[in-house]
Amino acid sequence: MENPNKYSVRKAQIADTEIISHTLNDAFSDDPVFNWFMRDDAKRSHHQSRFFQKLIQLLGFEEGEISIIEEGKGVAFWIPFPGEMTPPLAKEIVALPYLIGATGFARFHRLVKLRSEMEKYKEKSPHAYLWFLGVRSDCQGKGMGGNLLDVCLKTIDEKGIVAALETATPRNLPLYQSRGFEIIHEYRPAKSAPSIWTMRRKPKQN
Repeated sequence: MENPNKYSVRKAQIADTEIISHTLNDAFSDDPVFNWFMRDDAKRSHHQSRFFQKLIQLLGFEEGEISIIEEGKGVAFWIPFPGEMTPPLAKEIVALPYLIGATGFARFHRLVKLRSEMEKYKEKSPHAYLWFLGVRSDCQGKGMGGNLLDVCLKTIDEKGIVAALETATPRNLPLYQSRGFEIIHEYRPAKSAPSIWTMRRKPKQN
């Protein structure tokens, strides 16, 4: 991957699955929406890491594309959506035990509600969906997330497709807006949930 900045970025391989899951687990340990639907006990980190690992195994390399920066200190996990596509039922069934493990039975309904609300506001046109962008907590504030995003968006622009994402972290909004993303919707999946912003970016013309 061409990279105009100082960090090393490359496409992830299956052998990177463990470090990717650990990085995302760390990066999302204080994410507002994860704090809302994930279990709230000492087992969260273990089950959340397994949750990420299963998502990577099921969708990261066949349907999706994962890029890493500095050998896994940051991760960008993209899923291409041709339009009104949802993950195959068979894969959702396989992932179910890991989803319940991550949320616990008491909060699983929150994940179901979140999924339902996300469907209402998702991008309808063919697009590249940024499922997760995360940088390890001890590496944040060094420009890695922005660098990684820039490299990925260059590839997406070359394909001429829309990019879309959601974030529940207000401090991330300027990062995305500076790269051309616009806020499309702001919603809360439940009264107890944090706000979520749906964002969309048109491809830049060369």
